[in-house]
Amino acid sequence: MRRCASPGVLLGCRLLFLVLVSHAVLVPAQTSIGTPFPVATNWMSVGAAYDGTNHLVALESDKQTGNVAAQLISPTGTKLGPLIAVGRNGQTCCNAVAFDGTNYLMVWEDDQGIKNSWTPFMAYGQFISTSGVALGQPFAITDAGISLDGVKFLAYGGGKYLLTYVRLIVPANGDRSDNRTIAGRIISPDGTMGNELRISSGFGAQSSIGFDGTNFFVTWIEDSQDYEVRGRFVNPTGTLGQEISINASPAPSDNHAVVAFDGTNFLVVFHDEVGATATSPTQAWDVFGQRVSPAGALVGGVITISNDPGAQLAMGIGFDGTHYLVAWTDMQSSTNWDVYGRYVGKDGAVVGDRFAINTDAGNQMGGVGTYGNGKYLVLVNTGAQLGSGGPTQVGEVSGLFLSSDQPQPPSVAPPSSLSLTAPASLQSSGRATLTATATYTDGASRAVSATWTSSDAALATVSSSGVLSAGSVTVDTPVTLTATYAENGVTVSASATVTISAAPAALAGIAVSGSGSVQSGGQVLFRVTATYSDGSSRQVTASSWTVSNAALGSVNSRGVLTVGTVTTDTALTVTASYTESGVSRSASASVTVSATPAVLSGLTLIGAQGTVGAGKTLNLSAEGRYGDGSRKRVSATWQVSNAAAGISASGVLTAGTVAQDTQVLITARYSEGGVSVSAEYQTLILATVPVTPDFQAEVEVAGTRSAYSVSLWFNAAAVSALSQAGAFAATQTYKVYVAALVPAGSLVSVPTVFLLNRSNEWQALSSPLAEYLSGVAQNDWQLIELIAGLDISMISGTMIYVGYGTSDTEMIDAGRYRMVYQMP
Repeated sequence: MRRCASPGVLLGCRLLFLVLVSHAVLVPAQTSIGTPFPVATNWMSVGAAYDGTNHLVALESDKQTGNVAAQLISPTGTKLGPLIAVGRNGQTCCNAVAFDGTNYLMVWEDDQGIKNSWTPFMAYGQFISTSGVALGQPFAITDAGISLDGVKFLAYGGGKYLLTYVRLIVPANGDRSDNRTIAGRIISPDGTMGNELRISSGFGAQSSIGFDGTNFFVTWIEDSQDYEVRGRFVNPTGTLGQEISINASPAPSDNHAVVAFDGTNFLVVFHDEVGATATSPTQAWDVFGQRVSPAGALVGGVITISNDPGAQLAMGIGFDGTHYLVAWTDMQSSTNWDVYGRYVGKDGAVVGDRFAINTDAGNQMGGVGTYGNGKYLVLVNTGAQLGSGGPTQVGEVSGLFLSSDQPQPPSVAPPSSLSLTAPASLQSSGRATLTATATYTDGASRAVSATWTSSDAALATVSSSGVLSAGSVTVDTPVTLTATYAENGVTVSASATVTISAAPAALAGIAVSGSGSVQSGGQVLFRVTATYSDGSSRQVTASSWTVSNAALGSVNSRGVLTVGTVTTDTALTVTASYTESGVSRSASASVTVSATPAVLSGLTLIGAQGTVGAGKTLNLSAEGRYGDGSRKRVSATWQVSNAAAGISASGVLTAGTVAQDTQVLITARYSEGGVSVSAEYQTLILATVPVTPDFQAEVEVAGTRSAYSVSLWFNAAAVSALSQAGAFAATQTYKVYVAALVPAGSLVSVPTVFLLNRSNEWQALSSPLAEYLSGVAQNDWQLIELIAGLDISMISGTMIYVGYGTSDTEMIDAGRYRMVYQMP
């Protein structure tokens, strides 16, 4: 999924920056910003490195001109010597630079002179001396089929450089989310290189690197669903270490993350798309941080760095020995971007309020190129515009020095009390943000990252970042939420009671989201999010859909737009209407039907089921997935693994008669435009046909075992069918749950049950969980994304169940659940 969301331009797709700062106003008194000085004209700056005396600034042109270069800058801002060219003009983009103690290494993306194609991209490098002289010739670091789309994707440590990049699985398929993994290569200062490393186990994009004195720590955005920030340790020898999940909140995190090290821990800073609110009716992106130890443990909770209205994007990070400086661009106005910053201590506590770094008219972009000699070198771009594939326009690059005299750390006095800000009530299945504020014995106070507990986790849970998620209730029910915080050997706590209200809040509005384009004859999914008078939001099913040209397209009850054939690009408007408690709202989204065929990128199987009774049939179909995000029905070739079932050329699976339950693997293959794709799924042929009614659950699977995705369309009306599977009491309130039974293997030592929570995370049954599908109306189809782009070798044989109960454990005890799928 490549969202790259930002107002006015396509940002976060190819080039982003570190701490965005400029000459400005309203900065803390202890921060000194110097006078800007010129660096280059008709260029754009993407970063710099420091050699102990001078700074080397990396520059790039617009993508049409295709040049990269560098400029040496003195500690006073004087240009030392002429611009340093690399000799591969006309075909370069997207560079980074680091220093190894003797020389600099600058790397870039090289298209080999072949335009408008992803296929030829390679990574090249050039060593540059501290006197500003290019040493030797540019050299290839990778073969073709890569993309440099991260921030700080080159680092030096332990006597080696590490370069990270996106490896395109099928280069001809381009920069699609299901076509990218994070790879890397160790480079010695003498130019010798190790083998390519596969760093991400799944899909990934937008990498960044920190170094802790022993290991590199690579971070990236998991790229198939865009909800997770992940990281992995890499030793300078090229040995891969632990891969961890840094943050997997349900809010999309599909713009870049950056990382820095403070001598004790790493700080990873990332975006979350928190959605539209009453005060921010357009895109709302906030900035968060998470500390990670060199051992791979998460340190403390999620740090809220900025939750201002609108889109807070293009953030970066620097460390001065005492504090981190995190800066971001406030993009509420598409024509006037303002840059703000905030300090974060090594203890993870934010220091003071945000402060304005640049509020000049118009848009400026820039970043901290490096830190040295007690100052940040700040690079400012004027007149630059970004697009997919690199800058579409460049202008003036200037620099300035910002002193590191940051505000003093928070008071070392121990906390004396903790207070909470929480709503008095929250509607069933709603969400709200809680705040914990510590007061200290010296009178100081500040917001802190507390540990949260709930008196009833089935009714309400609070995430590490303070997001309260309510379960579903039929009567108003109070729940007590307790926050605990420890500092300087003193622990304080506070509680708040929130009533989970059965009466829904008033519907305030809805928003429609989906792809902005679809190929001729294709399909694309649209989602509807409702916002409420209490500030909460949730995904809903539209009451009705209309399309501006009904002869060209229509939207079904699941929100899937299907369009006809066009010979020229044609604009459509899709409008959703939603009614709740007598209040109706509508919203629209624009989509262009493209006459140009999209490139095939994958295959999805439709109609899969976990079990098929002997003698029964199952109608399967295949849909091609394309580079524009669309899908369309295709004619695949089918194959089964054994004689327990047969399959026709049209995808009709017929279960044979078997003496015992038998597994069958079904494989579909399809080719189009020179691209071949396949998908597979496993079903169980039952020796005895079950007497319970058919189960309203449809499985979609995509990919093969090394990169497998599973989604489930589930209809809440299936509760009536499930009632025959176990003891059922009409007077009880039942809730729907999704569970997985993982067999003993490399992942778990004994068979273990996991459940999917409202944050779309799998957790052990021993943890009290609220149901995933809270608040789903009868006869509403709900899309549940179970796994995405995962190597399932460790969980082969895992069975997915949907069931219902008064609680998750009660569902398991009563046997009130049905298997809907088993991993091959």
